[in-house]
Amino acid sequence: MCDCEEHLATEKPQTLEEKSNNHSTINTAAVWGTPSTGGSYTHLTELLSVMNVPPLGGTVFFEIQRELGDIMRLITELNLSLLARFNMGKRLNLIQRDGFQMRSYLSALRYNVGQSWHHKSWKQYFKKSPSKILKTYMTQQEEKHRKRTNTIRVKHSAVKRLKFDTTKKENNRDYGPNISEVFMTTDEIKDETNKLLERLKVNYEKQQEIARDTIGQFENPKYVSERAFRLTASHFGAVIRRRPTTSCNALVKTILRTTSSTCTAAMEYERAGLYIDVDHGFLGASPDGVINKNEIIEVKCMYKVSQLGLPVQEAVERKCITCLEKDLQNKIRLGRNHDYFFQV
Repeated sequence: MCDCEEHLATEKPQTLEEKSNNHSTINTAAVWGTPSTGGSYTHLTELLSVMNVPPLGGTVFFEIQRELGDIMRLITELNLSLLARFNMGKRLNLIQRDGFQMRSYLSALRYNVGQSWHHKSWKQYFKKSPSKILKTYMTQQEEKHRKRTNTIRVKHSAVKRLKFDTTKKENNRDYGPNISEVFMTTDEIKDETNKLLERLKVNYEKQQEIARDTIGQFENPKYVSERAFRLTASHFGAVIRRRPTTSCNALVKTILRTTSSTCTAAMEYERAGLYIDVDHGFLGASPDGVINKNEIIEVKCMYKVSQLGLPVQEAVERKCITCLEKDLQNKIRLGRNHDYFFQV
C-alpha cells in the first residue's frame, strides 16, 4: 500500500533487538487488525484515512477477511466452548473496541456534527490541517450522506392524490357499461372513407417526390406521417390471408403500431423511401433498395440456414425454410402462401 514502516504502540515498548527481529508495518497491522477485531471495510477505510495511509481495495480486504474467517472460526468456537462451561453462556457484542457504548457515541457524534467530525478534532489535537487522504475520505462520506438523504426524501415524499369524479358508474356516460354510443349511418361511413381514399391519391410526380423525401424510413418523420394511413407491403400478406371469421382487432393494432426496421447492406448501398401506388393510393411499399425503374431489392436473412450450415437447396428439401418451396420444374421459388410472396 505504501513504503511507510512504523510499529504500532503496544502496552510494552519493544527493544531494539525485538524491533529488528519482529518489525511490523503500519499497513499490515491496520489491514490484518481490522478484520481480526470484527471490523468492516468501512471501519478500515476510516482508520487508514486518519493514519494518512492510502486505502486498500475492497477485493483484497474481503479475501483477507475470508482467510481470517476460516482460521478465527475454529479458535473462536474453542474459546466460546470453554467460556460457556464457566459462565453458562456465550459472550456477545465484544468484537469491537469499547463495545456498544463507544459505537453509540461515534454514531451520535456523526449525526450531530456531520460526516466531517474528524476535521475539528484533528485540528484541535494536532494543531494542523488534516492530511489529503483524510480530507478525501470526509468528502466521500459527505457525498454519500447527501445522496442517501435525497433518496429518502424522494422515496417518502407525499404523493398528490388525484381527485376523480364521484359520479356513480351506472350514471357515467363516458365510461362503464352505460357509455353513450356514437351513431354513424352507413352513408356517413362511406363518405368519410371516400374522403380518406381521395386524400391518399397521388400522381407520378407526387409519388417520386414522396419517395425522395422519405429516404431513411423510420428515421425520417416524413416517412412515418406518409405511412400512417396506408397499408404497406410487409402487412399485405396478413390482410389477404385473413379469414372472414377471424377478428381483425389484433391485425389492425399491428398495422398501426410504428416499429423500426433493421438496416441491411442493400439499404446502405442504395437507400429507398416510401413508394405509393398511383392507382391505389392507400397501398405503399418500402423496398430495401432500388436498381432501376422496374427493379428493386428486397433482402431476407435466412438465419436458421446459417445456423445449420446447410446449402439453400438442401435446406429447402428438408423444409428448413418456410418461405421457399420447389415448383413443378424442381426450381426454388417463394412460397405462394407465404407473407413474403404477397409482399413482393
